[in-house]
Amino acid sequence: QGILASNELPNVPTDDPDTLDPQDRTVTQVLSGGAPKAVTLVRFSATWRGDQMLIEWESAAERNVFGFHLYRSAGDQRSEAVLVTPDLIASQGDGGGVYQVADRTLTPGGTYTYWLVEVALNGETSDAASITVVAGSDRLFLPLVNR
Repeated sequence: QGILASNELPNVPTDDPDTLDPQDRTVTQVLSGGAPKAVTLVRFSATWRGDQMLIEWESAAERNVFGFHLYRSAGDQRSEAVLVTPDLIASQGDGGGVYQVADRTLTPGGTYTYWLVEVALNGETSDAASITVVAGSDRLFLPLVNR
């Protein structure tokens, strides 16, 4: 006794096990939009502290994730990015975790973009997030999104 609703399928009546009332208006919403993401990020930030950039991120979930790499470029070109973390930063498990990397190889006043790359258990990689900052400054540049 209910309706299964989806953003891609027509509504379908269901037999809701929580009630015997045939007039129950229970609605179960099912959203689809592709495969679920391996990493669910809560936060990704970069802050200038003293003579270094402190890059921090927090995840709420990490499914089938082996670990992370962090890349950086002067400017915003991903193709010019260099690896900041030569050793893989190990995943803290399915429940997510809190991570921190200090980058001391910057020129104060320079603009840098960081890319967080997730490494799956099967070795595949994908960009999880990016951020652009100015070294020696607490200014943060966010991308402009037009709809």
